[in-house]
Amino acid sequence: MFLSRACEYGIQAMLYLHQHGDDRNVAVSEISRKLGISASFLAKIVGQLVARGLLDSRRGAGGGVRLA
Repeated sequence: MFLSRACEYGIQAMLYLHQHGDDRNVAVSEISRKLGISASFLAKIVGQLVARGLLDSRRGAGGGVRLA
């Protein structure tokens, strides 16, 4: 079974949050830098994960995403 690139990146981002989130918000730019994924593409994927309730997001200073 093959997964789309977006699906693979979404899974990788969620695994990164599980391993490095430590109950803090993580910037999408940090995740994209650490995983070597385009920040704009990852932001689109994260938006879909937030809309589906898998991630929580927060804007502004100290903002970012975390597992829901």
